[in-house]
Amino acid sequence: MSKPEPEDRSSLIPAYSVFGLVEAFTGATTRQDGTATTMLKGVLTSGIPRDVGPLNTTLECFKQNLPDLSDSLGGTSGGGLWRVYVRKQHDGSFGAVHYRLIGIASHEDGQPPDRIICQGMGRIEAMIDEARRNVYR
Repeated sequence: MSKPEPEDRSSLIPAYSVFGLVEAFTGATTRQDGTATTMLKGVLTSGIPRDVGPLNTTLECFKQNLPDLSDSLGGTSGGGLWRVYVRKQHDGSFGAVHYRLIGIASHEDGQPPDRIICQGMGRIEAMIDEARRNVYR
């Protein structure tokens, strides 16, 4: 999923984040009147991409975010790694002008975890191609 790329990129600022659910922030499931409810907390973890390649990309989390995270980012797996280009608006706010999914979170690294290793788009596209071949045999 992406938003069309802007023609003028001169004033764009890149931002990289993984969005997912962290297991430690998930509440217990409650049941009442035949309905099951589980409280979930989505977490946007921003950082700098490292070791970028077609198969894997590592997101090094900003140190400022680490105190707000749990001792494990478990559960973030499957969350998207997004590149968002923002531009400063006339009123001083920032607006997203382009966004693109560039990976899928796979596992964490470090103690406490400060890096999220993501499957790159090359690997994801290869899996999609393989699935298509298997479906249309």
